[in-house]
Amino acid sequence: MNAESPNAGAQGRAALQTRLGHRFQNQALLRQALTHRSTHRSAHPGCGDSNERLEYLGDSVLGLVMAEALFARFHAATEGALTTMRARLVCNQSLAAQARRLNLQACLLLGDGEAKQADHHAHRDSILADAFEAIIGALYLDSDMPTVKQVLLQHFAEPLQQSSPHQHKDDKTRLQEHLQKQGLPLPRYEVVAQQGKPHAPTFTVTCQVSELQASARASGGSRRSAEQKSARKVLALLQSHAEPTCPHD
Repeated sequence: MNAESPNAGAQGRAALQTRLGHRFQNQALLRQALTHRSTHRSAHPGCGDSNERLEYLGDSVLGLVMAEALFARFHAATEGALTTMRARLVCNQSLAAQARRLNLQACLLLGDGEAKQADHHAHRDSILADAFEAIIGALYLDSDMPTVKQVLLQHFAEPLQQSSPHQHKDDKTRLQEHLQKQGLPLPRYEVVAQQGKPHAPTFTVTCQVSELQASARASGGSRRSAEQKSARKVLALLQSHAEPTCPHD
């Protein structure tokens, strides 16, 4: 995932467009979508703007297309079930998998230091997921919504086919539903510590249900992971009617 020579980069982007199923009229948009912010801290000339703004746009476009597809497919699904299914489709792991199918990693422009850090699996997934969203943002600007929908529905055909409102619910959803059944407010999550290097952080999160005097603390490689673990602990406490404690990993 290093910066490439102009010719190799052009060849890589041409192959990427074939795999994507769209030929960009504005090639500068595609190059920007593949440009990580770390290039601005490197000695790679001509990299242009990074893909952060395109990532922001692509995230919104992707969410809308997936929401509409799920809404049309599952007529009886509740709002909560639709939200859970969409979250699975657009999570980092799912988007990184889509990026790898496109061999996106071969086309990314990274600063020298970032390219070395990207050997860490979780960090590499984050970079790939962000770049995939940026590609969607660039695709939207280069064409129109019908074109974006056609491309995305083709690439997400299998994940959409496998989606189901009866899939296993994550721990945060299970805890939320458990509390709602009792007419209680939602739990509160708070990041109490963040340690480690920027490319491999560890988050420590507390989950509190003050009304039941229940709380738990857990750590994970992402905020979401730590929240899920702490929610699982609180749910276990409530279901077992244990005395309120604050367990640690």
